[in-house]
Amino acid sequence: PSTTVTLSTDKINSTVSQIKVSAAAYSSSATVSVSVNGISWGTKNLTNSNAEYTFTGSGNGEITITLTNAASGGRAMYIKEIGIQ
Repeated sequence: PSTTVTLSTDKINSTVSQIKVSAAAYSSSATVSVSVNGISWGTKNLTNSNAEYTFTGSGNGEITITLTNAASGGRAMYIKEIGIQ
């Protein structure tokens, strides 16, 4: 169990237009957020079943994906797959 998990890449030189994150959390207060080069592409609420969350934009640079769980004591969260286009 944790309250925050952050994954990031080195600088991506080509333009990214879509990021798909398949994830789940065993908490109703968990979210996944994506940013590219420090610019937010949004935040979505996670469900307790694996689901695909799509973030769109246009940019290059460091990609950061953050799972956050506001539940007290933390709860299990996981990422099954990440797709970058």
